[in-house]
Parts: sequence; structure tokens; C-alpha cells
Amino acid sequence: MGAPAAAQRLRGRGDAALADEPLLGYGDLWRRWFAQAGVRVTVQEVATFNDAGFMLQAADA
Repeated sequence: MGAPAAAQRLRGRGDAALADEPLLGYGDLWRRWFAQAGVRVTVQEVATFNDAGFMLQAADA
């Protein structure tokens, strides 16, 4: 999930460009996502949440 503005910025830039965005959630999950996509990046998560509603609010900000 992500903000519509982020989707516009990322359009056509490929999977690695996502690593330049603020990543919400657990870093281990992002590392696995990038690995499965075949992308080698350093993952820097910004925030983790134990409530999906809070994560949705943060993604929309």
C-alpha cells in the first residue's frame, strides 16, 4: 500500500526505485520482497506498526 503521489513518482522506474521511498513495516519483510524481486538494495524502514489502520493512515500521508 502507498500514497497515490508515491505511485506517480515511481511509475516506470522499476522495483529498485521503491527503496528510495519511506518504507513502512518490518525491514525483514521488505528485504525478502526485494530479494524475491531480484533487487539488491539496502532497506531502511521508517516505521513499524502493530495496527493496520495506523499503517494505512501513514501510507496515505
